[in-house]
Amino acid sequence: GLPVSRSIIDHSSFILVVAFGRCKFRFTPDSTSFSLQATIGGSALHFNVSQLGDGTFKFYVSSKSVELFVANLLSFSCASYKLFFFLWSNGGPNWKFELSLYLIEEENACLSSKTTRKSYADAVHSLGLF
Repeated sequence: GLPVSRSIIDHSSFILVVAFGRCKFRFTPDSTSFSLQATIGGSALHFNVSQLGDGTFKFYVSSKSVELFVANLLSFSCASYKLFFFLWSNGGPNWKFELSLYLIEEENACLSSKTTRKSYADAVHSLGLF
């Protein structure tokens, strides 16, 4: 029952990161705003999208409840695009690390045989990060 986005950004607003996995159109803050509107609702104008990197953007939602709901989606895909959602943590994005792990898992799932799949821990370990 809460609004997804609001026209005013204030202390109750929260930041999320969205990354495009694939897309049939050019990545811009405007196209991202409309993709978010189509995916999670709200008003494209009120997301206040800004670009972080190639295909990666930050945006605002109206409340912590909405932030957690969207973050728990993890991803969304349709014929035109695939989105990955990440929390904006500790005043800065943690999306690069999380996205790299997710992409490794996806690649391993596609390459693995019918019976063997790498776990999240194996994917992290194969990067040599731990």
